[in-house]
Amino acid sequence: LKNTGNMKKHIIFTGSELTGKTLFAKMIFGGEKTAFINGKYFDVENDYFALDLCKEHFNYETLIIDDIKENFKYESLYPTFFRNEMMINRMYRETEVIKTPRLIIITNFAQKLLSVESLKSRYHVIDFDKDPVADLMKLIKEEKIIIKTHWE
Repeated sequence: LKNTGNMKKHIIFTGSELTGKTLFAKMIFGGEKTAFINGKYFDVENDYFALDLCKEHFNYETLIIDDIKENFKYESLYPTFFRNEMMINRMYRETEVIKTPRLIIITNFAQKLLSVESLKSRYHVIDFDKDPVADLMKLIKEEKIIIKTHWE
């Protein structure tokens, strides 16, 4: 597997409950190439098939883990999400090597994750307890994100 090179930064949406984190994630990144995972039940460390999300090949560009629990072990994500390629363990099928998708973590409990110095350079952090609009606009511009509207 290839080490981190010019890959896009992962993103953390943090803040209190009911501040719009999931809504904005769905508006900006929601699409056919996005997979949503319920973070309350997501456990990479103890679930060998945690990322086996589809019937065919894994073709997601963005992986959103929504509402990660307070005691989540972020260390379990390090080998998976900090390389240009990652392995997906498939139940009853061959393991698949894919291009690493952008990871978006939505949590009310980012203090533990943000206390790890080596991670700060690998994540954009949007704090929804502050005014997130300026940070969201900066993120969209820096990462050249195209937002598709569904209004017709």
